[in-house]
This record gives sequence, structure tokens and C-alpha cells, in this order.
Amino acid sequence: MIIVNSSFGQNNVIIYEQENELKSIGNNIFYLEDTTSQFIDIPSSILSKKDSFIKNEGDVLNFANTQSAFWFRFEIQKEVDKDIYLEIHNPMLDSLVLFEKVGEKLKQVGISGAAFPLSFRKIKYTLPNFLLPINKGEKRQFYLYTKSNFPTQTSLSIGTSKSLFENQHPYDIAIGIYIGIMLVMGLYNLFLSTSTKSILYLYYVVYVFGMGLLYSMFKGYYFEFLWSSMPIFNFYIPVVSSTAIIFMLLFARTFLELKNNNPILDKIFYVLVGLSVISVILGLIGIYDISAKIGQLTVVLIAIYLLGTSIYLLIKGYKPARFFLVAWFAYLIGLIVFILQLNAVIPNTWFTDNSVLFGSAIEVVLLSFALADRINVYKKQKEEAQKEALEKTKENEKLVVEQNKVLAIKVKEATEELSISNEELNSTNEELNAMLETVQKQKDTIEERSAEIESINEEIKATNEELNSTNEELYSTVETVKQQNKLIADANRSITDSLRYAQTIQDAILPFEERMDSHLKDYFTFYRPKDIVSGDFYWLTDLKGKVYLAVADCTGHGVPGAFMSMIGSAALDALVDRNELEAPDDILAELHLTIQKALKQENSTNDDGMDVGLCVLEYLTNGRCKILFSGAKRPLYYYKKSTQELIEIRGTRQSIGGYSKKERRDFEVNELILEEGDCFYLSSDGYADQNDKNDLKFGSHKLKQLIHDVAHLPMKEQGNIIKQKFDQHKGKEAQRDDIAIIGVRIS
Repeated sequence: MIIVNSSFGQNNVIIYEQENELKSIGNNIFYLEDTTSQFIDIPSSILSKKDSFIKNEGDVLNFANTQSAFWFRFEIQKEVDKDIYLEIHNPMLDSLVLFEKVGEKLKQVGISGAAFPLSFRKIKYTLPNFLLPINKGEKRQFYLYTKSNFPTQTSLSIGTSKSLFENQHPYDIAIGIYIGIMLVMGLYNLFLSTSTKSILYLYYVVYVFGMGLLYSMFKGYYFEFLWSSMPIFNFYIPVVSSTAIIFMLLFARTFLELKNNNPILDKIFYVLVGLSVISVILGLIGIYDISAKIGQLTVVLIAIYLLGTSIYLLIKGYKPARFFLVAWFAYLIGLIVFILQLNAVIPNTWFTDNSVLFGSAIEVVLLSFALADRINVYKKQKEEAQKEALEKTKENEKLVVEQNKVLAIKVKEATEELSISNEELNSTNEELNAMLETVQKQKDTIEERSAEIESINEEIKATNEELNSTNEELYSTVETVKQQNKLIADANRSITDSLRYAQTIQDAILPFEERMDSHLKDYFTFYRPKDIVSGDFYWLTDLKGKVYLAVADCTGHGVPGAFMSMIGSAALDALVDRNELEAPDDILAELHLTIQKALKQENSTNDDGMDVGLCVLEYLTNGRCKILFSGAKRPLYYYKKSTQELIEIRGTRQSIGGYSKKERRDFEVNELILEEGDCFYLSSDGYADQNDKNDLKFGSHKLKQLIHDVAHLPMKEQGNIIKQKFDQHKGKEAQRDDIAIIGVRIS
């Protein structure tokens, strides 16, 4: 269909009479909108619609986003000797076909546009152009057909090749400066990304390079220099734009910490990413016009969204948002100006045509300042945290040293008392044995002389007196033994009291029940030391919304094991609460180095250390929980309610601490998602290693079967059954090792 306007004015003849002049001809052009592109099949038929052409007002022809084709008619009279060219000031117009009116027909002069190789152009540079076949003194009428998937907005000029290049030169310098800024910012932050290993910088680098590629494509430079023979790439501008915006959103979300600062704004982020993804998909499958419209709308929404988000977070006191606010304000102004002129809302000028470049360059530089400011903030926070951690570490070391001194003194005193009591007891036993031998000899003598009783009555009386005297001495000796036993009992009571005091100290390092309840909700613990104080311990803390849970089995038990458990618990507190290590494998690796340093194992053969199972719990939506597990010779068992299956994840086959000439491996990390109702378990090896009256161990296989059999029951009932089974297996046998088991249900 043709849009008809009966108000057709007289043609304005364009006279070109000054060499090297670039003459704008927009206000001397008549245009006709062809909504069905029907006249391109028989171009000469457009001549029958000459009365339907409309006179253009102004230098720019701007028809915004449209699927219509357009015919431009103009008449040129040449008064110079040099060749003159028609230049179209929009490198992204798809199809441009120039016709010359010869008699009552149209003769094709040439083809150009973003849909055709650069070789179709008479002058091989960024803007489409045609050589006008006019001799000096002649007047010719031309028809230009144009159709595009992108906004049909352009201006037309005529001039010599020299004037075309001279006019283009300032634009070349501007885009060169812009590309230079983008390359410098991109490479600088790529270096920072490599050195800091932060995904934040990588998002920013991809966005910067994407924007540099986008505007260079939009201005036709990449088509001229990189893919001049493959014009299909020109149609992927919406794809490049939306891809760059996706990485901008990822950068903004990470930089502004939207997930923690405002969950509602974080949800809007996913909506905007979804719109950008739709634009990318439509562009890749060839629906370029809709892809471009969605992309333009999304860019405006994102600019407003990021501007509003920055203002909100700045009001809330989040200082890193200040540079972000200024950057996006500058870009938003340039973007809105550009889109308004692209859609014919405001006039087309040199400034409006390049406003988005100015805004983008300012935005990129300011965002680099924002990243630098963020580095300074993080550096200051890290220094404060390190200072605080150092002070707490010194306090802990001082406390441990003092506690060690107290325990060492008490153990030494108790040992000395016990040694003295043992020596006295041994001496008393020797005297008693000697007396018993004497009594035995006297008894033998009495028996030998029994036959002579009648003849040696006096001797019998004397012997009886001697025997009575010996019995009195024996009674006195027995009383002495009783006194020595009392001394030994008192010494044992003193040692036991010291161990009870040490138990109180050790219990203080275990997580309080209120803290366990607040983070785990449904769980049980089975914790039973072998000798009052334990070499096993369990540990719990939280960081950034995640829960850290560990069960550790230290070398030895009793007092030595208790010392190791206190060192291990204090080290875990320092690594997570103060140093903010988050990955379980990194925590175990640093724990190993801390234990080595604390026990001075670098240049010794000391093998003391611990086996550890460590979990990081992150509660997700719909009752699910993501678990990251790393183990140092300890496994994780978890029970899937849906399949009634118990699964074991083995830990890495190396302990924490100790000296070894072999090269250590990295601790493995295992990730699993547990649903609501699923359970997981951490344990030391004390339960499985316990023997019965026949010296048979309970065993890991039997323990796993027991857990599987009770996993469907409430957690407290599970813990009671596990304790009962242990006592039944042990019977009257002594406990062999310390025991620690924790079971947790996801709820």
C-alpha cells in the first residue's frame, strides 16, 4: 500500500557548483512511504505515483522504527568538473538502491547498504555512497529506495570524494578516542581481574568490550575493517547490545550486592536479564526488528533501574553506590537523547547523533573509579578485620598459654603425689612380704615341734608369746597399708578434680545448645569422651548467611587430645569468623598450616593433628539446602528421603597437621542439594572402633546400616537409639576412644 499525499510541491533542483563542498540535500527531497515494498519489483512503476510524494522539511529524514520501505526523489544539477557522490549518513540501513530517471523509466545506478558487501560501494569507507552519473552542466532526476530492520533515520549529502573524507575525519577521530577509552578501561580491569581473581572485574571487562564493539558496529567501522565481505554480521547489533547489557546487570548486581541489600531489587534484575535474553534469541534467529525494539526498551528500563537502585542504596548508606549513581546518570542522559532522536522525537544533530558515545565513555570511566573506590573500601575493611583477628589470636594464644601452664602445674603436682604414694606402697608391700615369710617360717617351726609339745612346754609358751608379738606387728602393718591406700585415693581424687576442671574449660569451646538450635533446628549429638576430657570436638558458626559445621577427631584422647581440640576449635574460629574463609577446602588447607605452625612441625617429625569432616550449609528456597563438604580422612553420610538411600561421600586421604615428605594434595569439595526431610551425618571413628566382649569392633559398615535403619525416625529418637546400640555392643568393656556424632535433618 502507498501512503498518498496530494499536496505535491514543485521539485527543488539541487545545484552543485563549488568543488570540495559537502552539500546537505535533505530539505530538497520528496519522499514516499511504501508499506508493502511492492514497487521495488518494477521500479519504473513508482513514476506513476509522482503526485503522492511529500516534501521533506529539514535536513534529516527520520521515520523511526518501521517496516515500510521509502522512496526518495531529488534532482541534481552539476556545475563542476570533478565526480560527485551521494552519501547516506546511516551505515546501518539495510538496503539502498539508487535509480536514475531516463525518459519514462528508471535505470539502476548502484546498490549499497548494510546488507551488501563493502565492495558494492564506489568509495570503500564507513558510510554508504553512490557515484552520481552526471556530466558538468547536466541536470538529472534520481530515486533512492531504502528499507531497513532498524530505525530508518538518515540525512543525505552530495560532494566530491575529498569533501566526503574531510567531513568524515572528525567522526573518525571521535570514534577512535572512544575505542581508545574502552580499550584502556577494558585492559586495565582485565589485568585487575587476573590479579584479584574476582568475577566482578570480568563482568565489567566483558561489558566494556561489548559496548566498544556495539558502537563501533553502529557507526560502521567494524564492517569497513573486519567483515566487509560478510554483511550478515551487521544485523547482530541487538545481539551484541543485549549481551553487553546482561554482563552490565551481572556487574551491577555483584557490585551493589543486591542479593543482600535488597531482595526485591534482586528479583527485578532477573526480569531485565530475561528481556535481554529474549532480545538476543530473536536477533540470533533473524527477527531483527523486534529484537532491536525490545533491546532499546530494555536499555532504557535498565538505565532507569540502575539509576534508581543507586539512589536507594546511597540513601541507605551504601557508599560504593555513589560513583555508580553518577556513571549511570551520565549514560542515561546520553541514551535517552539518542533514542529520542532515533525515534524522531527530537531533532537530529551532531550532538544527539553521538550523545550515547559521550554518555558511554563517561560511564565507563566513572565505573572504573567506582571499582577503584570499592578496592579501597575492601582494603580498609580487610586491614581492620586482620587487625581484629590478630588481636583476638594474641588473646587466644595468651589464654591457651595460661591454661596450659595451670594444667601442666596441676598434672605435675598430681603425678609427683602419685609417684610418692606408689613408692611408699611398694616399700610397705616389701615389708609385708618379709613379715609373711617370717610367719610362714614360724608356722613351719611350730609344726616340726608339735610332736615334742609335752617335753618342751616352756618352749611352746615362749613361741606363743613370740607369735602374739608378731601378730601385733602384722596388725600394725595392715593399718599402715590402709593409710597408704587412702593417700593413693586422695591423689586419684585430686587428678580427677583437675580433669573435671579441664572438662569445664573444654565444654566452653563447644557450641552452645541455643546456637545449635538456631542454626540446625532438628538435630542430635552423641558426644562421649573416653577419659573425662576429649580429643573429639564438634564446632559450629555462621558467616554471610551460611552455616559452618564440623566434627573433628584429634590425635590421642584425654589431656593431650583435649589440648589438640582446643587448638583446632580456636583455629577454625579464626579462619572463618575473622579471616572470612568461605570454601571448605580452603578452610581445611589453612587449618593444616595453622596446626603445623602451632606445633612447630615444619622441621620436626611430630605427627599430631586431626581428622575433620566440614560442611557449609546454604538454605535455599522451597526447603532445600545446598551443602559443600570437604573431609580430611572423615566421610559424610546423607540419607535421601525420596529414595530411602544412605550415601557416603569419602573425605580426602590426608589428615590435618603432621610432618610428611610427600607432596600434599588439594582437599576435594563435594556439592549436593538436600531436599526437605533429608538427613546428613558427621562422625569421628570412635563409635566404629569400639570392641565388644569378643574384641570385635562395631565397624563402619554396621554403623552405616544402623543410620540407614533409623534415618526415617525423628532426630532425637535416632540419637537415643544410636547411644543404646553403642552401650549394648560395648557391654562391660572399657570405652576404647572418644566419640562424636552429629545428625541433622533439613527442615
